[in-house]
Amino acid sequence: MARVPTDAKRTTTREGQYVTWRAVLTGLLLMPPNAYFAMQRGIEWSGPPGTISLLYNVVFVLLVLTSLNRLLKRFAPRHAYTQGEFVTIYAMLCVATTLAGHDLIQVLAPVLAYGDRYATPENDWRALFGDRLPEWLIVRDDAALRNLFDGQSDPYDPANLLPWLRPVFWWSVLLILIVLTTLCMCAIIRRQWTEHERLAYPIIEMPYEMTVEGGSARFFSSRLLWCGFALGAGVDLINGVHHFVPAVPLIPIRTINLGVFFTDKPWSGMGWTPLCFFPFIVGLGFVMPVDLSLSIWVFYLVWKVERIVSAGMGWERFIDTSYSSTQPVGAFLTLLMFALFTARRHLRDVARAAFGAPADDADEPVPYRYAFWGAVIGFVCIVLFWMRAGGSPGMVALVFAVYLLFILWGTRIRAEVGPPALTLYRPTHFVVDTLGTGRVGKDNLALFALVQGVMRAFRSHPMPHMLETMKFGRRAGMSREGKLALVILGAAAVAAPMAFWAFLDVCYRRGTYGWFGREAYLNAQAWLYRIDPNPDWADIAMMAGASVFTMLLMFMRTRFLWWKLHPLGYSMAMNWTTEWAWFPIFMGWAAKAAILNHGGIRGYRRASFFFYGLILGDFTMGAMLNIAGLFYGQRIYVFWH
Repeated sequence: MARVPTDAKRTTTREGQYVTWRAVLTGLLLMPPNAYFAMQRGIEWSGPPGTISLLYNVVFVLLVLTSLNRLLKRFAPRHAYTQGEFVTIYAMLCVATTLAGHDLIQVLAPVLAYGDRYATPENDWRALFGDRLPEWLIVRDDAALRNLFDGQSDPYDPANLLPWLRPVFWWSVLLILIVLTTLCMCAIIRRQWTEHERLAYPIIEMPYEMTVEGGSARFFSSRLLWCGFALGAGVDLINGVHHFVPAVPLIPIRTINLGVFFTDKPWSGMGWTPLCFFPFIVGLGFVMPVDLSLSIWVFYLVWKVERIVSAGMGWERFIDTSYSSTQPVGAFLTLLMFALFTARRHLRDVARAAFGAPADDADEPVPYRYAFWGAVIGFVCIVLFWMRAGGSPGMVALVFAVYLLFILWGTRIRAEVGPPALTLYRPTHFVVDTLGTGRVGKDNLALFALVQGVMRAFRSHPMPHMLETMKFGRRAGMSREGKLALVILGAAAVAAPMAFWAFLDVCYRRGTYGWFGREAYLNAQAWLYRIDPNPDWADIAMMAGASVFTMLLMFMRTRFLWWKLHPLGYSMAMNWTTEWAWFPIFMGWAAKAAILNHGGIRGYRRASFFFYGLILGDFTMGAMLNIAGLFYGQRIYVFWH
């Protein structure tokens, strides 16, 4: 497996690789259009960029900027941007895109509006939620809500805008606290995962190569890169033309479902099994560590076999989605505990530094003392926020502790595996499953409707991007990384209200279905109608079984050199996004394994440019078609599910 060299102890930095006011200003100017693009495409469900790990809109902006910078390097070299400045811009755009993304404000904002707009005597929501949801976190003005969902209204009409000001302010405060807390967690864990364990960070491979020396001649002059670019962009271009000229044949990259060929039991138990070809996922699958990409598609097929066997044995309940989603919880909690145990010495050093002991942290983005207390204070403020909203202290602390553990593990997966997309189990569901609705309490269950706005699926969470940016900056040789951390936090303070602005502007103009709001209230309603003091023992049993199986996989991997399957692959296999991605990951794995076996590391490094081209071509044409759709007011072609 090819690994990127990691600078375990950096003693020198490259000249000019630091945060500059010019880079910050460029990032600030680019944040509003990127946030608006992410919001509009998400609401239209037209390739929302926040649902994938490598944000295609940010990559497209990097391509444009590095192309322009190559001209500057030629004609005005003194004014050319450095790689460190591109790291700064990348970090700011990632924060802006994720906060406006599909699992944050695109989910959160409809939740704030849906409850009052669609409360009826039949669903009894006013009785269930009316007195339990704080006025300062939701919108209750009838005219403003009606105009939001119906559209065709002026978003800047005071009657529409004023009812949103208070909830937007308080939710922005919460999001900034979450970014602060997770940024400090990144600073705490960075050295352990980057330098001690040397995780691969596959997601930043292509952005790094693109921005070397402000726009690498080696990268952009590669013929293999442009061959891959032509293939990735060509698929999107042909399918985009098909939208306007149906006579042009559509290339079926997502329409094949193997499940339709197996209609008799037990084979029908396999269910929906898509056979997709997403060029960018083939490219990301190639960049992933080969044992991890192998494990993902193998365990995905094992899961399908599990479903077939369950159907044959009459265990229909075990085919249900809830059991498919609870198995990964047991797996990743086991792996997380193991990862934290492995990091125990490093975490002990951080804790000692927090209480005044000397620490070797002069080279860290945030000194350990500030990172530790920043994370603690951020967590305490989050708990106080929800206590003021009406939650009980113990339950709020538990839910958000689980939330931070879940996103910490999601960040670890991104750093180690680099999956094209990743969804995680919802902390609220985990707490309800393990404690029972009776122990959680009605007031807390009602608040869970609002909490889902920030805990739905984690695909758009900024924490993985923040850790990847720290690695990106370090690999680029940046100095003054503490300033980069401040820039990220400042970008979040700007991006949170900016994302709400984008949501209101889009929805008051075109209207919205508010499906995410409906989902949140229906989940909370089901819990409130089913008050049970007992936990869901079946779900707990599935988690426990998955935990035992994960420990078996860990034993096999550490004991036998010939055992290639990684337990991380098992934790990711039963996942909605893996359904879409398993086959292109298989294609990327097969290509990488063959090239490493026959061409060695030199062949791999040369071939990697073709796969970077697949990613870049797919993203570039996909972004251009989405930009065209933004101006035309319609979906032209969605290159990602």
